[in-house]
Amino acid sequence: MDKKFLFAGIGFIFTAFLISLIWPFQSGSLFVSSNKDVYSSGEIITVNLLYNSLKEIDEVRLTISGIKNKYDSYTLNVIDRLNFTLGENNLKYTMKIPSCSSCTGISSGEHEAIVTLEKEGVTFASKTISFSIQ
Repeated sequence: MDKKFLFAGIGFIFTAFLISLIWPFQSGSLFVSSNKDVYSSGEIITVNLLYNSLKEIDEVRLTISGIKNKYDSYTLNVIDRLNFTLGENNLKYTMKIPSCSSCTGISSGEHEAIVTLEKEGVTFASKTISFSIQ
């Protein structure tokens, strides 16, 4: 075997090992959905979250921010601290859709909610869901 290829292979394995030490909470996949696509003012929205974790991760900060108003502020806000176990982690969060009015600064139409997972101030997963308010 050519020594260049041997050293390149060893270098690749060593680099992957170092990355796993530096970024220990990197592995997993996030899936997010809502219970419906169209909502009315005042209705309850359920945000379903599935995180498939390849390892246990503690002290995760989950944030859900959604429905921006005309003042550029989110009107749905959830912050949670949780621990993920190895495998599937299923979570549900329910919130009330704010009223659409000039006072709240929310108009009917397309809106978003962003789900973010952080560990030690570093975002390691994020998904956006879209829905309509009538």
